[in-house]
Amino acid sequence: MRRKFWVVGHDEEAAAGQAATDARVAELEQTVLDLRRHQELATEAEDKIRREMADVLHNRVQSRLLAATLRLRRAEHMLAEDPAAAARFIEEVRRELDTIREDDVREVSHLLHPAVVAIGLVPAIRRLAKDLQGAAAVTVSVSPELLAADDLAGSKVPEPVRLALYRLVEEATTNALKHGDATEIQVRAEVSPLGDVVVTVSDNGCGFDPTDVQMGLGLLGVEGRMSQHGGHCEIRSAPGTGATVVGSVPVAGLSEPAAEPVVNPHLSAGS
Repeated sequence: MRRKFWVVGHDEEAAAGQAATDARVAELEQTVLDLRRHQELATEAEDKIRREMADVLHNRVQSRLLAATLRLRRAEHMLAEDPAAAARFIEEVRRELDTIREDDVREVSHLLHPAVVAIGLVPAIRRLAKDLQGAAAVTVSVSPELLAADDLAGSKVPEPVRLALYRLVEEATTNALKHGDATEIQVRAEVSPLGDVVVTVSDNGCGFDPTDVQMGLGLLGVEGRMSQHGGHCEIRSAPGTGATVVGSVPVAGLSEPAAEPVVNPHLSAGS
């Protein structure tokens, strides 16, 4: 009789072990699928940036350069007969080239990699907030721990992580203005107790039902970038309540938060 109970117990133990193995295999398979999907999202985001760059270079820069070339040719033909008019044409071309350099070339450069991210995450977010002046009132709050970790002398936050979080803020604020008609946006950047850098973007826009709205390529690309660094992106919203986008990326060596964030009211677009 004892042998019978031992066999039953042994079989139950084997079944439980097999179930645990099957669950672990299923978990690993899902992880692989998630990694592949996140890689696809990142690739799609890169393709989107390439298309935007091609649009700027082909449709705007090329046409402007062609127009400038035609003006220079006209000025060349006018030099002998009307030097003053030729000089005016040359001055117009100079201003047009300055515009191309300041606007179009800078835009392409920003699409590739915003230069301010190399300085730090906090300066990049604050610069973005200033660029939104006139479109919405933007308030940025940063925890003392993140300020210390993102020191200009040597940020503890790796640059790829800074770029991923910056793109999240950029996409969230763009959507808040474009789709949510928001007039107020709050950006909070901090270090979590687990050592994650967490960025939260909240707005007072019209909101939406996340279950009824398909996530756009921009946020899908942000999610892909975040996952590449072991992070994640969360979107919370409801009709009439605005929207909140939260991005979190683990960074080794960051301390736990111990104080209230420092708010910089001068970043309000209304000031």
